[in-house]
Amino acid sequence: MCRQIRKMTVPEAELQMRFSGKMKGSPHVMRLISDAKNKAAQKFNLVPEQLVVHECFATNVGQKRFKKLRYMGRGRVGMEAKRLCHVNLKVVEIDFDKLVEGQKQSYKKNRWIERKTRALALWQKNIDQVKEIDELREKVAASTILPELA
Repeated sequence: MCRQIRKMTVPEAELQMRFSGKMKGSPHVMRLISDAKNKAAQKFNLVPEQLVVHECFATNVGQKRFKKLRYMGRGRVGMEAKRLCHVNLKVVEIDFDKLVEGQKQSYKKNRWIERKTRALALWQKNIDQVKEIDELREKVAASTILPELA
């Protein structure tokens, strides 16, 4: 499942996980992508179109397993082991200029240029919203009078 979304942009990876037939792991990976997207938006003010899934891999926890009994017919019992794993996801910002220069075909260059313009438009819209929120906070802070501590 991690191999499905490697080297994809974040919106493409979310779409891939939404329609994935693997119901055991896709909700967990989808939540990881969403958390990484939200963290990048909060800390670095990036929109999802500027992000790409750089690394995604699962590692085995090791010998730690949950053992449970599985009851069967005729009084038989079998052992079941529930295995665990850690999923690591690394999201990085896309360097659009480097990708445009690296493409040899013109249609691929045009596709990256379109993605860049769409990402910059969304980023500018996001910046404008943040500025509006900051101005409103300053107005509220200026209008409220804080009581002095005695």
